[in-house]
Amino acid sequence: LLLCNSTTCHPLNLTLFLFCLLLLSHDKLAEEDCEEDEYWSTTKGHCCNKCHGGFRLEQDCESSNRKSICKPCLNDYYIENSNNAPNCFRCRSCKSNERELSPCTRKKNRQCVCNEGFFKQSISNLTWQCLKCTSCGDGEQERISWSTNRECDCKEKFYRNSNKICEECQCLKAESSSVFPWISGNITMSQLARLTTVHILSLSLSPSDWQLAFVVVVIAFTSVVSYVCFGTLTMRGGPLSAFSACHFIYFLLQHVPASRFKELVRCLGVSERDIEWAERDNHTCKEAQFQMLKVWCDSGRGDEVDTLSRARLQKMTETLRAMGLMAGAEAIEANFQIL
Repeated sequence: LLLCNSTTCHPLNLTLFLFCLLLLSHDKLAEEDCEEDEYWSTTKGHCCNKCHGGFRLEQDCESSNRKSICKPCLNDYYIENSNNAPNCFRCRSCKSNERELSPCTRKKNRQCVCNEGFFKQSISNLTWQCLKCTSCGDGEQERISWSTNRECDCKEKFYRNSNKICEECQCLKAESSSVFPWISGNITMSQLARLTTVHILSLSLSPSDWQLAFVVVVIAFTSVVSYVCFGTLTMRGGPLSAFSACHFIYFLLQHVPASRFKELVRCLGVSERDIEWAERDNHTCKEAQFQMLKVWCDSGRGDEVDTLSRARLQKMTETLRAMGLMAGAEAIEANFQIL
C-alpha cells in the first residue's frame, strides 16, 4: 500500500492506514484478555474455550458465552494438553528391537523401550535407535539396562588383567583363627584385612614374584576363612611406589556413589571446564567419570605413562575421608596397600 507519492500524501489513504493499525492493536489487546484456558478466535472476534487434552478443535464457539465444538482424538492419535489445535498427533510406533512399555491413549503418546539385549542410543533430541549390547566374556558378569549399553564387571574372585580380560584368582585358603598369630585383641574386619595383607607381603612364598590383587576376609563366629588372590600388581621387596592409573580409576568408580562423584573431582581440583568437556565428549556417565579422574591422574604423574604415585593415592584417601566416604578410602588402602 503506497500512502504517499514523491511530494504529497493522500488523506484518505492515511486514514485507512491508521484504522488498520487500530484494528490490529484491538485484536492484540483482546487476545491478552482471554483466560489461560481460552484462546482468541480470529474468525469470530472473541475468546473461546480451549479443548481438553485428548480432544481437538472442530469449530470455534459462536459467542463468548457458548462452548467450542471439540472432537475426541481417533485411535492411535493423541493430544496431551488443553489446546485449540485442529488435528491430533499420531502416536509413535515401536520399531524393530523395541517393545511397548505403555500404550497410546487419547492424552498420551505410546512409550517404547528397547528389547532385552539392546540399549538406547540417541540420534537427536527427538529420535533414537536400539542397538545390540556388547557381550560379556568369560569370568565377567552383566549389568544391563534398556537405556544404556551392557557393562561388564569381573565376577567374584576374578580380576581384570593387563589385557582387560577377567582371570580367576589363584587363592590360598586356610581355616581357623590360628592362621592369624600376628594379631591379638579385638579389631574390626577392615583392620584385620589390612594387617593380614601386610603380613602376607612379608612372607617368602613360591612363586617369589607375588602378583597381589586383593584380600577378602570372611569372619563367621569364631572361624576365619581367608582368600588371598593374585592379580596384576607385582610385589618386589615390599609395596609398590607407583600404580596403574587405569586400574585405579576403574577400581575407584565402584566405590564412589554417583551422587557424590562431581563433589569428589571438584575437591581434587578438576576444573569445571574439564568436567563439562568430559560430559560433552563421552556418551555414557561411566566414561565421563573415567575421563574426569583421568584428568586428575594425568596432572600428577609427570612424564610417566599411565602411572599413579603413592602420594596421589594417599591424597585420594584423604579427600574421601574428608567427604565422609570412609568405605571408599578403606577399600583403596586395603587393595593398594596404602597403610
